[in-house]
Amino acid sequence: MARPHKFPEFPGVTDYERKGETKYRVRVKGAPERTLPDEFGSPAFVRAYYEYLAEVTKAKPVGVAELPSTVRAKTFRHAFMRLKTTKEWQRLDVPSQNYNAGLIERELLTVKVQEPSLLTWGDTPVEFMSVDHLSRLIDAIYASRPSTAKHTLNAIKKLYAVIVKTEKWIRPEQNPTIFVDPVRLKPSDANRPWDLRARQKFEARHPIGTAARTCYALGLWLGNRRGDVQNLSWDHLVEVTGMTANGTRFEIEAFEFRQLKGKNKHGGREMFIPIIDSLKDALAPLERKEGGKVLLTSFGEPFSAKALTTRMAEWTKQADLPQGYTLHGLRHTFGSMLAESNLQTRAVMEAMGHTDLKSTEHYMRRINQRRMMIDAARSLNDHSETAIAVNKAVLRVVK
Repeated sequence: MARPHKFPEFPGVTDYERKGETKYRVRVKGAPERTLPDEFGSPAFVRAYYEYLAEVTKAKPVGVAELPSTVRAKTFRHAFMRLKTTKEWQRLDVPSQNYNAGLIERELLTVKVQEPSLLTWGDTPVEFMSVDHLSRLIDAIYASRPSTAKHTLNAIKKLYAVIVKTEKWIRPEQNPTIFVDPVRLKPSDANRPWDLRARQKFEARHPIGTAARTCYALGLWLGNRRGDVQNLSWDHLVEVTGMTANGTRFEIEAFEFRQLKGKNKHGGREMFIPIIDSLKDALAPLERKEGGKVLLTSFGEPFSAKALTTRMAEWTKQADLPQGYTLHGLRHTFGSMLAESNLQTRAVMEAMGHTDLKSTEHYMRRINQRRMMIDAARSLNDHSETAIAVNKAVLRVVK
């Protein structure tokens, strides 16, 4: 295992004294060392450093027969190849594999380490990435694409799980991902809960039977994510009979399915969502084909999950709604309505399909805060009216 670098910003660089003057040199294992010119950190120093890395990383790896000649051992591209052979990677579905692979290739492997060098991170030994390097890489993405920065950091963590735990190319304390703060997205108006006026405008513009209204109804009254709405089929529809606690017999329809989120880790959370009257009315005119999807285009074809995001943006624009009202926002609306219904937190958690209480408590906290402020406003209003009544009272002067 490699020792900690003397100069973390320039891994592989060491200093030495010659004729009373401090000199610097760089060396990569398996390649000859090179003395670096000028003062530490100067433009000439930096340029020579990265030129050296670019040269030595092009060399064909020695004794690593399974690698292509274009891939050097213990580089990030080598780590990526190893990642794709792990059981954790194989458990991911194909879309997730493609998405993570695209992030790693586009946001890391093909990115230049530093201008003007042509060296990319894919050709760089993993031990050469410092905390500062990784922080700058993620910050650059975050400046224009916060969500991509979050997912890129998670993908790089997958790489380092292989680098540290499986291959043991570096020590755990040399893993820069443990020192980089998780990317937290700033609050925005995106995915806002739909207020009553917005729902009324959308319903007025898109009548029952249209794809827009069906998508809206499924998003609102199932309270699930985009992928679950897109994936819902008539085979998920079940009829359930039973007895209530007071002995009344009931017969209901419900959708029973497994959420796509968490499918690769634990099979997805199992959901059972009874169909309320509003959803029943929206589904009434639809043709129920065995094995067919509930939500279809006007041509009778299923939507893709990503297409639903684009179409919902078009449908809300047609209803003259501002940006920010989304399909995922309907899920937030569902959660808010549950919280307003005085249900216990555990019941809201089950209805939303959350795997922990933290996500559910967000809805409960927001509704409770609103209620407290309403109570405070009522109290202030009552106090104001009482004060006015006192001021208007006729005072009798007693001599």
